[in-house]
Amino acid sequence: MASGITRLAALVFTVLAGLSACAQTGEGELVRMTDESGNHYYVRRAAASNSAKDNTPRANGAPAKNPANPEEEYCLVPPEAQPIACSGLKVGARAPGWKLKTLDGSKEIALSDFKGKTVMIEFWASWCPGCRTANEENLRPLFAANQASKDSNLAIIAIGLTFNDDTAAAQKAVADTKEYPWPLVFDEGAKVSDAYGVGVTPCVVVISPEGVVQTFGLYRREWAKHLDDYLKQNCVTQPPK
Repeated sequence: MASGITRLAALVFTVLAGLSACAQTGEGELVRMTDESGNHYYVRRAAASNSAKDNTPRANGAPAKNPANPEEEYCLVPPEAQPIACSGLKVGARAPGWKLKTLDGSKEIALSDFKGKTVMIEFWASWCPGCRTANEENLRPLFAANQASKDSNLAIIAIGLTFNDDTAAAQKAVADTKEYPWPLVFDEGAKVSDAYGVGVTPCVVVISPEGVVQTFGLYRREWAKHLDDYLKQNCVTQPPK
């Protein structure tokens, strides 16, 4: 039994490097598929199953069951990484650690504080109109949904950039005015943005519970929608223990 679990874990890492814990448990063959909208997902197919063609991915909830074969289940995978967003990162590699102060300087938050959780990091700036749009249209509803999920395994945090001489005070003013409810820290000295190679705003990075980079990209439009659909799933927020 132990050897079978080891082989499955290796298969998951090879086919879907850096996915959430839901992709690392269970039995059967994993099949990568794409729906009509371009969303990638996988089907965990029971050994006795001959086809995964009847599976249709859904955005939310626990891994869905195929009505034609109840032993099959699947979970959406993250959108493809966009290298222009964070040139210092590589999917499947360990994410650089960091420890930063909150915007008012009263507290320090470290990436290691979220060990064992999926972590979504948004890099943003106070002068960035696209950041404000993404925060209202995507991040705010995502954060609210995550807060409503009891004991969620997803952590969300925003890191303020120093691009164009932005400051913690300016970002705090925006955050207070807009009443952003998620944790916000400031990248004093730009050490984190340099390590991650942040090249666009708003840039989002997703890190697995094991500390591995899952994806990164410009948090706008279809890419943001695909990411939100992925992060809202029970296999991310409530992965099997």
